Amino acid sequence: MPRLQENLSLSLAQAGSLSGILQAASLLNPIIGYLGDRTSLHFFVIAAPAVSATLMCAVGWMPGYWALVALLLLCGLSVAAFHVPAPAMIAQIAGRRVGLGMSLFMAAGEGARTVGPLLVVWAVGMWGLAGIWRTLFIGYLATAFLYWRFRNIPAYSHSRRPNWRAAGRPIWRIFRRLIPVMILRSWLNVGLSVYLPTLLVLRGYSFEEGGIGIALWSGAGVLGALLGGTLSDRFGRSRMLLLSLSSAATMCFVLLYALEQEVAGWLLVCIILASGFFTLSATPVMQAVVLENSREWRATANGLFMQIAFGFRLILSIAVGALGDAFSARLFTDPRYESLSEYYGLALALGLAAVLTYLSLPFVWRLRHLATAQ
Repeated sequence: MPRLQENLSLSLAQAGSLSGILQAASLLNPIIGYLGDRTSLHFFVIAAPAVSATLMCAVGWMPGYWALVALLLLCGLSVAAFHVPAPAMIAQIAGRRVGLGMSLFMAAGEGARTVGPLLVVWAVGMWGLAGIWRTLFIGYLATAFLYWRFRNIPAYSHSRRPNWRAAGRPIWRIFRRLIPVMILRSWLNVGLSVYLPTLLVLRGYSFEEGGIGIALWSGAGVLGALLGGTLSDRFGRSRMLLLSLSSAATMCFVLLYALEQEVAGWLLVCIILASGFFTLSATPVMQAVVLENSREWRATANGLFMQIAFGFRLILSIAVGALGDAFSARLFTDPRYESLSEYYGLALALGLAAVLTYLSLPFVWRLRHLATAQ
């Protein structure tokens, strides 16, 4: 973003809009999923790494802001064309081990989000923003590998073409029970993933330590994502969700207490790791529930799941910060708290998010009839 701002003379608002523009295609996820259930989109999955790499490597060549917007919208469609039907393909291949398939899928994605920025920073440092086309071969190699392995595997597993009315009944049966869990759980997931570095810095840690904190939290989440869905294949989806969500809320309170007591060193590191592990371990389990209970409409259901998750993240990333500001302004006006009012306001907002996660547990219990894996 700093290079794009410099090259194209972008304002902060324009630069900040780029991430949202790239993800705007997520609003089309249910439609893409429905198309994937009517006619296999597995060749879109296969082509997506090469197409996305080509478009992203062209950002340095764009002459202005609106050209960049058009490019990112196209790239967002390519990203959606991969992420909607791909889990349906994985569920088909995984058979009865859908949880393991979703765990591997999510863990690899989180790992890529760690490696990708390091790679592109190195590439921009070596060749400049317009020179990162030299990394294109990675995307093309990925597409070649996917073609070799998956060219004969469709993204759907049924012989008839569903219509909206036929698809709607089983999908509504899933989401009327799952949406309350997604809403109540997302407050904590979004709150920590977005505001943990800010919380650490407001408590007195350096910017570097705040960055290390979120890296540790996210890194532990990779392992949580890997094990969460895998263990749910053996112990059941609802049981794993109960364990993951209750532990995530508890570890949030432990983290807030540790910061209040100024705990430092390896003990704080372990608390952050445990928080990330449990908070991110629930997502592949919920995705497995969706895919397992929508066998003939997997891409459609997964598209709706991703659209809801994206919408909640967009709203709650603003709502958690607004709550922190409100608590800071109204509850911590005592001069003794003046220097730490923002910290206490944000900490209280995250504590409220943990309470909402506890409130999701009765709704998780209602999922036990859907979560059929034992």
